[in-house]
Parts: sequence; structure tokens; C-alpha cells
Amino acid sequence: MNCFDDPKPSFISVRNETFIINGQSYQAIQCMIQKAQPVRKLFQDSKLSCYSMDAKTSHNGKTYCCFCDQKHVCQRKIRLSMIMVTSPEPIPVVLDINQPSFPGFRQLVEQIGEEKLKNSSVDLKIIYDDQDRRLIEFSA
Repeated sequence: MNCFDDPKPSFISVRNETFIINGQSYQAIQCMIQKAQPVRKLFQDSKLSCYSMDAKTSHNGKTYCCFCDQKHVCQRKIRLSMIMVTSPEPIPVVLDINQPSFPGFRQLVEQIGEEKLKNSSVDLKIIYDDQDRRLIEFSA
């Protein structure tokens, strides 16, 4: 028995209007958001060539994002580290949201309060806006 077994979080992918977690599809998920952090990712030829886990310095710590010549093509994201309570047993999951979802997330934080976010159950659903962009809808 390993009393200190730390489960690795599952990364959530989005396909059409569905969340995919460990090969299972969900139309909506219910989570408690434990942490939100800004992330930058630079893809070249469909491969991740650089990233920043704080949106300030590159993963190798040698480049400051504000001085990088490629920053205008970086994808800005917010990484949400969450506990999914939709499943029978709560599991840690990670979802990177894109810029169209930023305002909805900001509204959620303002509505609930940053200090209460960890203990609040939040529903996430994929929708399309009036410009046909896919985004995450957050509701408390």
C-alpha cells in the first residue's frame, strides 16, 4: 500500500462540443477549480517549440516573453487545474482554455470570488459564440 500515491492529473481535450477525459466523452463537466495560471505556447510546424508556464519567461528561463520576437504568434491560454466531480470518484484534471473563453472565466471569478473558487462547484460546457468561435461556458 502506498499512502503517498499522487495521482497525475488527466489532460482534457476538446473535440467539437465534447470534453474528452481518459478516452471518455462528456457533454459537460462539473469541477472545482483549484488553480488558474497564464500559459504561453508557441507552435511551429504543428509542434510545440516553446512554452512558458507563467507567461513571463520561456521554459528554459533564457527568454523573457516580453522581449521575444515570436510573442505575437504565441497562443495565450489559461491553464485550469481542477478536481472533476462529475465522475463517481473525484479526479484531478487540467484544461487549457483559449482567449475566447477568458471573459467567461473572468466573470465566473468575479461572481464567486477568487478565495471561494477552490470550494465551489462549477459547470463547464462547450458552446459557440456569434462569430462561430468555440469557447467554454462557466456557470456556478
